[in-house]
Amino acid sequence: MKANMACSCVELNDLPDEIFLIIFKKLDNFDILNSFHGVKNIRLNKIIHDSIFTSDLNFVKWSSNKFFNKLSSNVMLNRFCLQILPAISIKIKWLYLESSSAENILRAADYPSLYGLGLYNIKEKTARRLFNVKYNYLITLDIETVRDDCIEELLFNTKTCFHNNIVLYINYKSLERVTHNFTRDITRINCAKVNEIFLVGEKIYSNSLRDYFPCAIIH
Repeated sequence: MKANMACSCVELNDLPDEIFLIIFKKLDNFDILNSFHGVKNIRLNKIIHDSIFTSDLNFVKWSSNKFFNKLSSNVMLNRFCLQILPAISIKIKWLYLESSSAENILRAADYPSLYGLGLYNIKEKTARRLFNVKYNYLITLDIETVRDDCIEELLFNTKTCFHNNIVLYINYKSLERVTHNFTRDITRINCAKVNEIFLVGEKIYSNSLRDYFPCAIIH
């Protein structure tokens, strides 16, 4: 048995990088990093740290019409926050986060290349704390499933400062409520910085929408 295992290991190590890439591209980046980060194989570690597998990380899963956190235990959360994320943070461009782990993940490392953030099940207090941090390159924000009170935290210019040219994914009815049917001044400044907006749900829009997002392409 030991001889067979040794033989199998030799055969695995003899596989070209292209084969590993084909296999890993069929897997989720989260699962690849969780399973293989830190293995005692320099070549394998180099492959999984390629930007193909580190630029886009989704910590959220959809099941039974609900969003759940993939980090199912503190052990897994600590592994990502203490080992994996600090090692690859400079390469991360997109993060999809659920409320229960969002703060830990965003504070685990600096993300100088982060330009896209998806938030799910986020609570108001969590949103308030999250956006005390400045993300210089953040230009895409997906908050289409976020509650109204959290959207307020993000759109109030007194609480969150948007950069210009933001791309926003949001539920139309939520946006309509939070902006008081596109008349509210405190949300107007950040909305004016939106360069492109993808509206989910309702397809009949208020006539005031265009004036409220003067710079945006509306989808």
